[in-house]
Amino acid sequence: MDQIASAALQACLRRDYDSARQALLGLEPTALRELQQAAMALQNLTAARRYAIAQQQLAIVKKLQEAKMANR
Repeated sequence: MDQIASAALQACLRRDYDSARQALLGLEPTALRELQQAAMALQNLTAARRYAIAQQQLAIVKKLQEAKMANR
C-alpha cells in the first residue's frame, strides 16, 4: 500500500514539476527576473523569521536559567 501511495505521489510531483517547467519556459525575461527577485525576497523573509524565532528561544532559555538561579 505504501509503495502505491509513494508511486502516486511521485507521479503527481513529476507532473507538477513538468507543468511548472513549461510555464517558466514561457515567461519573458523581465517576468522571469521579477519572479526570481520575488523568490529571493521570500527566502530573505523566511530567514529573517527563523532568526527572530531563534533569538526569542534564546531569550526564553536565558530567562528560565536566570529564574532557576534566583530560586536557589
